[in-house]
Amino acid sequence: LCSKPTVNQLPFSIANHPGYMMEENEKRNIHVQSWSPLSTTLPRYRDVMADIGKKYNKNAAQVGLRWIVQSGGSYCVQSQKESHFREDLD
Repeated sequence: LCSKPTVNQLPFSIANHPGYMMEENEKRNIHVQSWSPLSTTLPRYRDVMADIGKKYNKNAAQVGLRWIVQSGGSYCVQSQKESHFREDLD
């Protein structure tokens, strides 16, 4: 038996978001989930995301994660601190 995938885990972030990625997955009814969404984003875009976050009282990571959600994807993150998980959900 073959089953159709419903989630495609990709390195999708502000730093890596080819336009075709979301479109091609949407055509197939496949949801894009970003794995390790901040690993390449924060070093390169921290200052820009922090400036955007100041307007909304959010940190750079929260801005980057929100961008993923607003682009139609979701994300999975890893942290050893509960406070970071709570921030990611805010």
